[in-house]
Amino acid sequence: MTQDGSDVVNTPVSGLIIRLLKLDTRIGSRAKAQGSHAGLRCQNGQLRGGDHCAGTMSAMTSSETRKAYLLAVERAAQLLAEGGVALCWQKESVLPGMSVGGLAGHLARSILQVEWFLDGQVDGAEPVTPVHYYARLKGTSTPDSELNVGVRARSEETATAGPAVVAEQARAAWQRLSERLTGEPADRRVAVLHRSGEEMLLDGYLQTRCVELAVHLEDLALSVGARTPAPEAALGIAIDVLVAAARERHGDQAVLHALARRERDINHALRVL
Repeated sequence: MTQDGSDVVNTPVSGLIIRLLKLDTRIGSRAKAQGSHAGLRCQNGQLRGGDHCAGTMSAMTSSETRKAYLLAVERAAQLLAEGGVALCWQKESVLPGMSVGGLAGHLARSILQVEWFLDGQVDGAEPVTPVHYYARLKGTSTPDSELNVGVRARSEETATAGPAVVAEQARAAWQRLSERLTGEPADRRVAVLHRSGEEMLLDGYLQTRCVELAVHLEDLALSVGARTPAPEAALGIAIDVLVAAARERHGDQAVLHALARRERDINHALRVL
């Protein structure tokens, strides 16, 4: 859930170019995505770093991904417990059409859903990569799209419990996940409950939660006048995933225009969310 009309990434262009180049330094043929990303070879929930194709991103170990996620969760739990969030609960957030409570509920779900998904039933479906999870989304910048209406509804449903309960739910889930994630194997899969029959590798799903936490920590902090930046590790994952998603969605030429020739960026290629 993002503000309509703003740039997807505010990081200086030069920094993004460096990160994009680090995604894959070797030139090769591009693979074509078919169906649920079946045409691309996956490893630990990511496209392999040596395959130069749309959606390629740098590899991370399970330990690195989980540590980055838990650091971001800790930061989010701390922000949700701040008094300013409760005081502003009914006010509009920096995201038009979404209350501070709804935004807090949305942020909390990036913690709560991991437990829900871990407890869901998996049937061995081809896992969706974190890159394709975002690249396929439609209507992300349209407030009344089916996607955003659904996001707001789920977020407001979580928020109905009130600020104290949401903050405590997030804190308790963070503590449980801090122990639980250390014992899950690298090939652990989770069920994507809001998409029937869909699965992801746990670490791939955690990377999508790093995106959500990095984006919405700032949104909520700005909404209540707090200073709670996302941890650097989560920011790095978020940029890697979203730039790779932009490459898959629009192709490398369009992304290059967005990075270096904005006057030719007719598709706003870096606007993934």
